Amino acid sequence: MLTLRPFRVLLPALATVFAAASAHAEDPEAGAPPPVFTLPSVEIIGTTPVQGVGIEKEKVPANVQTIPAKTLEQPGAATLSNILNTAVGSVTVNEVSVNPFQPDVSFRGFTASPLLGVPQGIAIYQNGVRVNEPFGDTVQWDMVPEFAIDSVQVIPGANPVFGLNALGGAIALRMKNGFDFQGTRGEAYGGSWNRKQGTVEYGAKDGDFGFYAGGTGFEEQGWRPFSASKLGQFYSDARWRGEDGEAGISFGYGVSNLGGIQPTPIRALEQSRTAFFTAPDFTKNELIALTGDGNYFATDTLSFQGNLHYRHLISKGLNSNTADFAECTLAPGTLCENPGPGETQIMDTGGNPISAAVGGDATDVTSTTDSTTVGGSVQSTLSEDVLGLKNQFIVGTSLDFASVWFHNETNIGRLSDQFVVPSGIFVGGAENLTKLASDNMYFGAYFSDTLSLTDDLSVTAAGRYNIATAKISDRSGISPDLNGDHEFIRFNPALGATYKLTDDVSTYVNYSEANRAPTAVELSCADPNNPCHVPNAFLADPALGQVVNRSVETGVRGRLRAFGGAAPVNWSAAVFVSRNYNDIIFVATSTAGGSGFFQNAGITQRLGAEVNLNGTVGDFAWYLDYAYIRATFESHLALPSPANPFADANGDIHVAPGARIPGIPLHSAKIGLRYNITDKWNVGIESLINSGVFLRGDEANQLSQTDAYAVFNLRSSYKITDYLEAFVKVDNIFDTDYETFGVVGDPTAVFPTSTDPRFLSPGAPIGAWAGIRVTI
Repeated sequence: MLTLRPFRVLLPALATVFAAASAHAEDPEAGAPPPVFTLPSVEIIGTTPVQGVGIEKEKVPANVQTIPAKTLEQPGAATLSNILNTAVGSVTVNEVSVNPFQPDVSFRGFTASPLLGVPQGIAIYQNGVRVNEPFGDTVQWDMVPEFAIDSVQVIPGANPVFGLNALGGAIALRMKNGFDFQGTRGEAYGGSWNRKQGTVEYGAKDGDFGFYAGGTGFEEQGWRPFSASKLGQFYSDARWRGEDGEAGISFGYGVSNLGGIQPTPIRALEQSRTAFFTAPDFTKNELIALTGDGNYFATDTLSFQGNLHYRHLISKGLNSNTADFAECTLAPGTLCENPGPGETQIMDTGGNPISAAVGGDATDVTSTTDSTTVGGSVQSTLSEDVLGLKNQFIVGTSLDFASVWFHNETNIGRLSDQFVVPSGIFVGGAENLTKLASDNMYFGAYFSDTLSLTDDLSVTAAGRYNIATAKISDRSGISPDLNGDHEFIRFNPALGATYKLTDDVSTYVNYSEANRAPTAVELSCADPNNPCHVPNAFLADPALGQVVNRSVETGVRGRLRAFGGAAPVNWSAAVFVSRNYNDIIFVATSTAGGSGFFQNAGITQRLGAEVNLNGTVGDFAWYLDYAYIRATFESHLALPSPANPFADANGDIHVAPGARIPGIPLHSAKIGLRYNITDKWNVGIESLINSGVFLRGDEANQLSQTDAYAVFNLRSSYKITDYLEAFVKVDNIFDTDYETFGVVGDPTAVFPTSTDPRFLSPGAPIGAWAGIRVTI
């Protein structure tokens, strides 16, 4: 492990450079990467999930943010979530398990997470294919090949055209192909925590045919115990492109083994930032994805786009937990819950009592989710004048089928230095053993029409009709209440307008709606009388209402040509109100925080404002992003939180309207500078600043928040030759102690003298890496 203190790293760089900049705000005229938020009139925004058409950004009634290829291709980039966190305003990241490939990514207070139990609210598309997994709308960030992404568009608001789960917005990933990427590129770097990563890419075109392929391997020990991770990814694209259209087929494969550590009691973290509660915890993923897409231009004004896709994901997890089993009073030598009068004896899967000799103060819960999704989309685009006015009309439909097999079991064990040693004896009963199947169908029919009433004024109307069904079947024979059929139907409209105030300034306003249907995992764990161990056990499927979002946004954007155009500044500002009706949350019912149920929680709201600026001055480039997001509950709620010291006699906390939703910072800012020392050498510094957040389990906001923090990262690269580039990066250069997430729990099972119920996920300490890139 590298142990360089921050000033040993900073002083040489700061002696040479007094300011630096982010890669996402460089001067295109100097041959450097273009700014992320540049607003040229030719920038095209995709307005539907299916790729192949778009519209000028000036006509889009939303603050769409784009990450171009030059930013994504900066050397040493490890994860898409990290790039989103540093390059997109209003994005924040909670590292719940302190693993770089398993973050909660929040945009405007809505989250895309790999963890079941987190309310999901962002739709993610890769080459027009929705990659939210069918079982819980989760997003497996480790299965997204960052190296193969050509561009990213973040579309805010409840955009109905992007279908289910686009409550807070959608993220559309456009992947590389042989027409966009030619040549061979190899990159390798290593450093802190024994991290090693290597990536190779190749692209070529020959006439009408293009081919791209790339792969990456990642390995590190992690900076905390039991947090080692390995990952491998491959992606390829074969494509034909002619005068009348194009067609392509892409293939992706990913495999990972990710170690993570649960939130840790605050008193333990005060003694050591590497402290942990229980271990081990890991996730193993394997994905196969195949997509075919096409775009056909029938005439100069009429075109057709479509895709077919197949995805198969196997996800296996192991989660260590404390348990409150103890030797029975009435049946000595065996284990019971609540020993004494009314005690309940613990049985194994064969119906036999479990010996107290196995321990009983801990469990390992293993789960397997095997999901297969097949489907396709087709749309037509007509760009033809209406009554002499420019108009673009899009109509499309999508259909997806998904089948999921879920299995979990609880292995009883004992704690040994906080490590769970399993006994090999599995606990019986529906609370500890689950086998279920889920068959899902998603159908959508949508349209979008943009009419230019004048050269300056455009109006966009859109809508989508969604049908989602879920059939859940118990396959264990012991949980018949799991069986159920559910159907959710809704039409979501949107209406917006843009107006060009000057050649460099435009404004917009938009109203939109979207919905999210309850997933199988939520429907299977919605009975407050039968809480389950998410993501581990399910018992019944009481009906949940679908979530409906209504959003209003207005903003202004433009380009300031300072000093006669020598120092251009791109800027945008937006304000928005976004309300979820029948929002779904996970409510913890145990002091350990692992057991609970899903419930509709009335109305929640995200009220926010964001400002984005970037520009260049000579060899300097800079950016500044600020976001204010007040995410609140707007309904009276009584929620179980037995470990919360403010809970009533029933273990409930009482949430009043206006209480802030845990995990979402009120203020966040991102600042970056970059300086080109020479034509070959540049140095940059970036800062992430977030205010504190309330803890999950403290929805009533009665405990203290996490501390606000600012983290600074350093980047530098030097082009040795036209083909060889060296780079270094240092994260958290001041070695700041900070936390990104917190939850309320009971630490006494591991730390008997601790009475503070706050569990926190610490941010990574200083880490440094160096590498080389070869481009041929």
